[in-house]
Amino acid sequence: MEKFNYPVYPLVPSFLENEEFDIDTSRKYIKYLDENGANVLMTTAGTSQYNLLTLEEIRTFNNIAGTSFSKKKILGLPPLSTKALLKEIELLNKKSYKNTFLMLLFPERYYHNNEIVEWAHSAADISDYPVFLHGMFMRKGTGGQFNYSANLYNDIIKHSNIIGTKEETSDLALAFNVVEGIEKKDFNIIVAGGTLRRFMFLNPAGANTFLSGVGSIFPEIEERFYNAHKQKDIDLCKYIISAYETPLFNAFKTIGWHPSLRESLRIKGLCNYNRKPFAILTNGEKKQIEDIVLKLETKYKSDSLFK
Repeated sequence: MEKFNYPVYPLVPSFLENEEFDIDTSRKYIKYLDENGANVLMTTAGTSQYNLLTLEEIRTFNNIAGTSFSKKKILGLPPLSTKALLKEIELLNKKSYKNTFLMLLFPERYYHNNEIVEWAHSAADISDYPVFLHGMFMRKGTGGQFNYSANLYNDIIKHSNIIGTKEETSDLALAFNVVEGIEKKDFNIIVAGGTLRRFMFLNPAGANTFLSGVGSIFPEIEERFYNAHKQKDIDLCKYIISAYETPLFNAFKTIGWHPSLRESLRIKGLCNYNRKPFAILTNGEKKQIEDIVLKLETKYKSDSLFK
């Protein structure tokens, strides 16, 4: 099973002033990530705003990623019925993208493990690409919330074509137990939410990489972090978190990650307009984001760590 040994960068779609999908700027962001050290890209329901895209636009976005980036890319599919999902996979099979993986998001509430296992195996059976799960917690049909359990993962990954997950357990302590309980030790576990700090906590349990945070704006920062972590330079890892990730998250936390990220990329010319009803930022919020982005950019460009 192929192990992913690089940070994973979720792609942000751009829109024109009339709210049409902006293909050129979306492709520009991919080029920016490529030129600044990214090795793995991902389209994903949250950051890639599948809730605001049509199915045809999701296909277009995945095609941009599939054809514009020569290194690894994980193409996320929206939550679909098994029938509709298989249709999308058949369409993707015809594309024959290189270095490509698919990611599946379960479309229903949780009732039993069996429905999820059958749904995932049906997709993996026909996919020409290795498959990741989008292991996001879900609503239970009987009330409350359900997180992917180690037992559920172990049932799903009996299928040889399912090679990883984007881990999104809602409770961090529970996440450690879930990750540690996954029996396939070569199974790819991409940590989402909290990024570097969460990764450092979950790596001893078996997580091997993470979804980018500050690296979505400055890829070199998280590439340097990951290399330091591989070399077991924990002091350097802690420095990068305290000097770059923590100040960014502190500035963004009252505004929200996704609006802050999109505004940061707009400042850098890598994202244009938003599509309603996406959050509308105040001038004060925009200034707060601009200040921290420019501060961190100035700092990292003068930091001997990145010379």
